[in-house]
Amino acid sequence: MNKKLMFLHWAIVLLAVLSAVWLLMGTAKFLQFQSVNSFIADPGATEQTPGLPQAWFARAIADAAEGDINAAREAYTMSMLNAEAAMLASSYFNRGNLNFKEAIALISDHGGHITLVELAKQDYRMALRLDPDMWDARYNLELALRLVPEDPTLDGFFEREFISEELSIESKAFKVDLP
Repeated sequence: MNKKLMFLHWAIVLLAVLSAVWLLMGTAKFLQFQSVNSFIADPGATEQTPGLPQAWFARAIADAAEGDINAAREAYTMSMLNAEAAMLASSYFNRGNLNFKEAIALISDHGGHITLVELAKQDYRMALRLDPDMWDARYNLELALRLVPEDPTLDGFFEREFISEELSIESKAFKVDLP
């Protein structure tokens, strides 16, 4: 009986220690989320960005609103580290938007916009891989493709499908007499 009481005593002690560790970890996570939420509420209040992807995403939005495009691009890239799929797709989409807007501003430059449009198309495609239902990314990709079309003849993986003459219909010209 004494051994059972001793075992029960140590089991309760172990349970208390594990509960205290779990409580401390929960408190630390709560404080981290609280600091991220206060950072999201006012990103301009501090220069130090908390390490969570949500904080970097908020920093990117604030930098883009201030007009600091390069810092916003870097913050979107940092928000992609350890991010969930939805935030990752949004980060790619927003970074593509930054590149596309800057490309539109550089259209009068002699071809300087092409690189930025290509980067935007790449980001839109990544966003669509992660979230195929993101219609804004589809629309912006279409706009980017209209601005800088892709030439399938330069792509080595593109094979032109030739229609055999047996299956094609030959159209014959005819003359319409107008009265």
